[in-house]
Amino acid sequence: MISVIVYGRNDSYGYNLHKRVALSLNCIAEVLTSDDDEIIFVDCNTAETFPTLPEALGDTLTDATKRRLRVLRIRPDCFERHRNGSRFSLLESFSRNVGIRRSNPRNRWVLSTNTDMIFMARQAGRSLTSICASLPDGFYELPRFELPVSLWEAFDRKDPGAAFSRIDDWRRRLPLHEVVNALPFVLYDGPGDFQLMLRRQIFEIDGFPEEMVHGWHVDSNIAKRLWLHNGSTGTVLDQVFGYHCEHTRDAGVAHASGGLQNDADKWVFSVETPYLPDQRETWGAPDEFIEELSLREGERSGWLPELARILPPPEAPYIESWTRPEDYNTGLLYDDGRALVHLADILQHARPGASVGYIGTKPSICARIAAMVGQRPPARLLYAEDPLEGVGPIAAAEPCPIERIAEAADIIVFDVGVDAEASRRRASARNPIGGNRTDPSERLMRCADRWISLEHERLLRSKAEVPRTVVVLGSQNTRFETFFIRNFSLKLTPFACHLRHGVVKPPRIEHAPKVDAGQAHADRAGAFAESLAEHDRAHLMRLVEGVNTAEDIPAFLRKNAAVLHPTVWKYFQLQLPDMDEKVRLARAVRDLSTASLMRRKWELPLPDAQRPSDRISATCSSLDWDDADWRSSARLVLEEEFIEDYCMRHRNHWENAHLFHGLSKLGALGPNVRVLYLTGRDDPVCWTIAKSVSAIDIVDLGYQGDPADPALRKWASRGLHRQADNLRLFPGKALGWLLGNNRYHAVVLSQGVVNRITCADDKVADFVRLFGAVAPGGVVGLITDVVLKGEFAPSLDVGFFTPGSDSGTRWRRAVGLSQIGSLSPTIDDETLQGCVTQATMNSQRPFFLVDAGGALITSAVVFFRTVGPEARG
Repeated sequence: MISVIVYGRNDSYGYNLHKRVALSLNCIAEVLTSDDDEIIFVDCNTAETFPTLPEALGDTLTDATKRRLRVLRIRPDCFERHRNGSRFSLLESFSRNVGIRRSNPRNRWVLSTNTDMIFMARQAGRSLTSICASLPDGFYELPRFELPVSLWEAFDRKDPGAAFSRIDDWRRRLPLHEVVNALPFVLYDGPGDFQLMLRRQIFEIDGFPEEMVHGWHVDSNIAKRLWLHNGSTGTVLDQVFGYHCEHTRDAGVAHASGGLQNDADKWVFSVETPYLPDQRETWGAPDEFIEELSLREGERSGWLPELARILPPPEAPYIESWTRPEDYNTGLLYDDGRALVHLADILQHARPGASVGYIGTKPSICARIAAMVGQRPPARLLYAEDPLEGVGPIAAAEPCPIERIAEAADIIVFDVGVDAEASRRRASARNPIGGNRTDPSERLMRCADRWISLEHERLLRSKAEVPRTVVVLGSQNTRFETFFIRNFSLKLTPFACHLRHGVVKPPRIEHAPKVDAGQAHADRAGAFAESLAEHDRAHLMRLVEGVNTAEDIPAFLRKNAAVLHPTVWKYFQLQLPDMDEKVRLARAVRDLSTASLMRRKWELPLPDAQRPSDRISATCSSLDWDDADWRSSARLVLEEEFIEDYCMRHRNHWENAHLFHGLSKLGALGPNVRVLYLTGRDDPVCWTIAKSVSAIDIVDLGYQGDPADPALRKWASRGLHRQADNLRLFPGKALGWLLGNNRYHAVVLSQGVVNRITCADDKVADFVRLFGAVAPGGVVGLITDVVLKGEFAPSLDVGFFTPGSDSGTRWRRAVGLSQIGSLSPTIDDETLQGCVTQATMNSQRPFFLVDAGGALITSAVVFFRTVGPEARG
C-alpha cells in the first residue's frame, strides 16, 4: 500500500540525531500494516569506512522496523557524479528519487517524509495503511505539530506504543497543536514532513527536481507540481496528527542563519508545469548500481567473523609494547593478528566486491588479508609484485604492477612492517629495528610514491572521482610516519591499532588558471598560483573564472568584495601589463577590494616602503607567513593547526606564533629559563614554550577553584602528557603566592588578562609586584587588541601599556618596563584585505582586523624589558 521514503547520512546533523531517527522509524513502522508496506531509507554519502545510519543504530530499531526497512546506500563516488555543484553533503531530491525509483511497484502510495516525524491516527485502532486505503486519488499534505526536545527525548525509542500514549497524554494537558497555514498548493508550513502522493503520479511528473541542490523549497516544488497535475491539494488532518521532533537546539546546515537556499521564485512561484522533461530518462539514477542492505538477522555479516576463522586464538591474556624514545621504530614489528583485527574493522563497511590492493613487504599478513577478503567474493586482493619480489605465490591473491593496483583496487593497504624474526637476528635487543639498520624496502617507498602520483592523476581527470580509502600498517612511532602524514590525511589512531587510515591529500594543480595578459605577467601569476595550497588554488580558480566570465565585472566584484582575499588580490597584482582590458580588470579588483575600501574609509597611511626584516613588537600581518624564520616558529606552535593558505590565515594563529617568535628572538627561551604564563584559556603556545624552557608556571586567571580540581586538569589535558615534568598549572588565586616565592626570566600576559590580574584600585602597585618577580633584563610579552582610528592611535588594555603616549611612558617607568621596538603605524594591503565586521567575524575564516563601526581593531604582541621601577614619592 505505502512506500515511505526518507533519507539521511551517518553524521551528526541536528540535535541528538540517532535517537530521533530511531524513534521516528520505529513509530512509522508501527502504523504500517500491509505486507507490501515498506520504509526506504536512502543513505546518501556516508563515508566509505562508516556504516549507514540505520546500521549504526540497528540495535535500537524494533523487529517490525527491521522487517520493513530497506536501506539504499549512495556511495560517495555516486554522490559526486550527481552532486551537480552542490556545496552540501546530502542531495535531497536525488536521494528521494533513488528511493522512489526502487520502491515496491505494488504500492499505490508514496509518502515522502523525514526521520524526525511521528504519525498517529486520530481514531484509536486505525493504522496509516488503512487510512490511505480509503483515500481517493490525489496529493495530500498534513500540518506538523512541534514536540519540544524535552518531550521526545524522554521517550523510549524502542517502544513506539508508549511514545504514542505519552503524546496523547501531553497533547491533552499542554497546548502543542498549532496549524500554520500557507499557500493553497502547500496548505501548511513545513510541507515536506508529510507529502502523500500516488506512485504512478510521481513517475508521470518525472520525480523530484535534481537541479535543486541547495537547501529548502524542494517540498514546495513537488507540492506546486502535483497541485498543477491534480488541480488541488488535499489534507488528512481530519484523520492523522503529525508530530515533529524539534531539533534546532543545535542548528544544522539547513537551519543556520544565512544558509545557501534554492531560488524560491524559480523553483516554486514561477513553476507552470508539473513535468521535468530534461530529467525524464535519468531521475533517480536508473542505470546506477545502488547497494541495498538489510538489517534482518542473518542477512548481512561483516569481515570480523571471517577473520575469527583465519586467526589462531591469542596465547596470552595480553602483550606489551612501548613508545619510549629508545623504542623508536619498533612499531615496524607489529603483531599481524592485532593489526588485522583493526584492519577488518576499517573494511567492515566496504562496498560488495571491493578489491583490496596491498603494497608492502610482509608475505605473512598479505596472505592473511587475501584469505579474509576471499571470504566475501567477488572481493579479491591485488598485491604489488615489486616489494614482494622473490616471494612465492600467495593463495587467493593476484600479483600485479603498481599501475594495475592504482587502476583496479578500491582500498589500498600500505604496509611498512617487517618480519620480526628476521629483524631479531640482526638487531640489538634494546631496539630491534636499530635506527636505520633495517629498511622495509626502498622499492616499497618508490611504489608508494608512484601510487600517489597515479591517484592524483585519477583525481585530476574528473571532479566526480573521490579519493580511495588508504590504510597504513606499522608506521606509528617510526621513521616512515612523516612520509605518510605528509602525503595522506590520516586519522591519528591509537598506537595499539597499529594502523592509520584516511585518504591521499589533494593533488597540486599543475596548470593554474591564467588570464591572457602578456606572457611574462601570466607566467608570474601562474607561478604564484601553483605555489598556493589546494584550498587557495580552488578559491582562486572559482573567482578568476567568475571575473573572466562576468558580463558586468564591476558588479561581480562588488558582490564578491568580501571574498576577494589575498589569493585573488595578489594574483591580479601580478597581472598588470600595459593592456587596456586587463589593466581595467586589475584596477577594478584593486579598487573594489576590502583593502581599498577600508583604506579609504579609515584614511589609513600607506605601508612603509621597506618592511623591517626583524620585527619584535608588532601588529598582526599576513606577510609574516612569507618569512621563513617566522614560519618555523609558527609551525612549532601550531603543529597540525598551522595553515599556510592565504585564505585560512587569521590573527588568533598569528598571536600565538608571533609571541613564541619574539620570545625566541629575545633570548627568553632556553634550558635555564623559567617562565610565568598568565592566561584565561587553553593557549597552544604555552605547551610549545614548555618544550623550550626548564620550567613554566601557568596561571589560569579565569579559574579560582582548588588547584587539585579535575576541571583544572582537564583544561591542561592537551599538554600535560607532553610536559608534565616542567609544567605547573595554578588557579588565579595562587598568583600572589607564586610572585612571593619565585623568580622568573619572562612573564607572558595572554589576550585580555591585564585587567583580570587584580581588582585593586592601585594598578601601578599591582604591576610593580608582578614585574618585580622578573629578573632585571627579563622579558615581558603582552598579547592585546589595538584600536586604530584614522591617524594611528592605538589603545591597549590599560593606559600605562599604551605606546606613544606621555602618560603611558610615565606609567611604564613607574612599573619598570622599557618597550622593545615599536608598533608600525601602517597596515599592508594583504593584511587589510582580511578585515571583517563584528557580525561576520569567525575564528575559522581569515581575518586580521575587525571593523567595529566606530573603531578599526587589530591585534598586537608587544615586548618589554624589565628595568626596575622608579622610586615613588
